[in-house]
Formats: sequence, C-alpha cells, structure tokens
Amino acid sequence: MRRKINREDIIKKGLELIHLNGFNATGIKEITDAISIPKGSFYNHFKSKEEFGLAVLKHYEKGTIQRLEGILQNSSHLPLSRIRLFFEHLIERMQEKFEYRYGCLAGNFSSELGDVNPAISQATYDTLEAFKARFDACLQEAVAAGELPADTDTAGLAEFITNSWQGALVKMKPSRNAYPLEVFLKYLMEKVLTH
Repeated sequence: MRRKINREDIIKKGLELIHLNGFNATGIKEITDAISIPKGSFYNHFKSKEEFGLAVLKHYEKGTIQRLEGILQNSSHLPLSRIRLFFEHLIERMQEKFEYRYGCLAGNFSSELGDVNPAISQATYDTLEAFKARFDACLQEAVAAGELPADTDTAGLAEFITNSWQGALVKMKPSRNAYPLEVFLKYLMEKVLTH
C-alpha cells in the first residue's frame, strides 16, 4: 500500500523542481505528476501557487539557516575561519549536488518575482535578511576575538557578504563552474576580512 503524500512531501518535491526550473516555469501539474497525486490533493494543502511558493521558500530558509548556524556557531574554529569553511562547503555543494545549476532559491525568487509579487518579494527579503543576520553575529564574534578592528561595521559587512555571494551565484549559473564563487571567497578572505 502506497504511503499517503503529505504537505511536506509536496513542498520538498516543489522545492527541487522550482530550484532547478524557476517558479513560473514549474506548474502545479508538474509537481503533482512528480509525486503521483491528483491536482486536487495539492489544493487540499495550498490555496494557491503563491501560498505554495511561500511555503517552499520558508522550508528552504529553515534548512539553509541550519547549515549556516551549524558552521558559523561552531566555536572550535575562529569566527573568520567559520565564514571561510561555510563558503567552502557551499562551493563544494554547488559542484557535487547541483552541478552549478541551482544557485540560492531566495536569490532566484528575488530575480524572478521580486518586482512582481509583493508577498514573495517580502518573504525573499526576510529570508536574505535572516542569512545576513547569521553573518553579522559571526562577524561580531570576530571583532570580539580581535580578528577584525573594533570599529568594524559588522552589519554593513554582513550586507556586503550576502550581496556579493548572490552576485557570484548569478554569474556561476551561466558559466557552469566554480570560478565566480572561488573569486568571491578569495577576495573576501584576503582583501575584505583582514585586520
């Protein structure tokens, strides 16, 4: 007997398809066909595709924050080493799991829907701000540890890191290689995050 498909199953499959193909290019029928449920079952869980997109983004945010915190809060490494380790982890993940095709779902949503869908635009902004806040906290630790000058604007630096990484991901996708990401990390660690 086949197990019942629940809301979480639909979100996970939707995340996979939207992350690869984009929100507008991913139809509800494509999602329901991929997990073998009738279209009506989708609407038992979500009133609209927009509501579904918001749920997918929230699921992505939760998983990414778990990864962020797992590395950026690991006190066995100095704070700036944690930032380097986090981006090395992401670069490896982009290669091995995503073959340089997926980028950041929040960044993808921002590019695709940021100026046309107010609800998703706000949710995307909030997600990117949540990521930025984790960098800010780690940078504050770096200041406290003497790795960065005492007058460092950690919020501004966290904004720069978040924005620059998103830009590197945009360049990565058409180039289908790690070079934009590696350049980002090299200059971040060697030129920006220095005392």
